[in-house]
Amino acid sequence: MPAIKCADIILIPVQPSPYDIWACEDLVDIIKARQEVTDGAPQAAFIISRSIKNTQLSKEIGDALRGYGLPVLKSCTFQRIIYEKSAAIGSSVLDMEPGNEAAKEILAIADELKEMINGSVA
Repeated sequence: MPAIKCADIILIPVQPSPYDIWACEDLVDIIKARQEVTDGAPQAAFIISRSIKNTQLSKEIGDALRGYGLPVLKSCTFQRIIYEKSAAIGSSVLDMEPGNEAAKEILAIADELKEMINGSVA
């Protein structure tokens, strides 16, 4: 995969679904093979998207993904209508109503990504 060869960081979005978790296996194998020949590059981590609060699967997905041997970001996105609303008008949740929960999620992900770039996240 050419994108993996030129990437510095790979974020793997995964919804809390057994199908999404299983579908990651081949991609993780490709990333790890690349990391073996490039002294650990690119960095890679899972990001949980469209999580549904207070469901058992949403609580357990992090453990399942860690089984692949890659980090899982602490920040995630939750299932929210505002994501679809903002996309429908060609906007972003950051441009919608000030301080909305989705914007807070995106900003938390951005902060965690910055930490990863600076080497603060393992």
